[in-house]
Amino acid sequence: MAFKPGIVQKMPELACIGMVKAVGDAYKKEGGTYHVLPIDIEGMYAGRTGKFFFLFEPCWFGKDFDPASLLERDPSGKLYGGYRRMVNDEKKTSALVGLCGEVFESVAKAFDEAGEATAEQINQILREALTGREVGYICRQRVDKDEEGKKELTEFYQIDRFFDLSKEEEVQAVIEASENESRRTQLVVTWDQD
Repeated sequence: MAFKPGIVQKMPELACIGMVKAVGDAYKKEGGTYHVLPIDIEGMYAGRTGKFFFLFEPCWFGKDFDPASLLERDPSGKLYGGYRRMVNDEKKTSALVGLCGEVFESVAKAFDEAGEATAEQINQILREALTGREVGYICRQRVDKDEEGKKELTEFYQIDRFFDLSKEEEVQAVIEASENESRRTQLVVTWDQD
């Protein structure tokens, strides 16, 4: 054949600022472990628009919940890692901390006051707290699996993680990471830094 197929090139990660436009309805797939809460984010400046799928179990939002109990339920640590990535982690900014920013403590208080956590309550509290919020996030190139199960790059981005816009040191760390030429994957800041 005269025309060889093109391949998808590796794309840089994008540091974005956007606005939470909508918090959808939580659902749980049959046989799934987590509830899924779709969150639509509209990119600002040159940032990408996308949808983030916030994963949770309702018990995580209960007043007396202890994350260590997840290690008893699942010694592999996958549930515990999911909790840390989505809700709260002492070392990295979780999705919820990044989405909430400076209102994280008031959101936590709303869950404490709600009593027994249900998917509907969680959905409502997060919809009220997040809709219209400005958030910082990193998009990375999406990877899909081909027919044989091998990973392959796509031409699309997905929202991967968040950073807390209310903390100047986190914003500065993102900017500094974008200036690091030895990074394995280039990071491009999509807003004017001046």
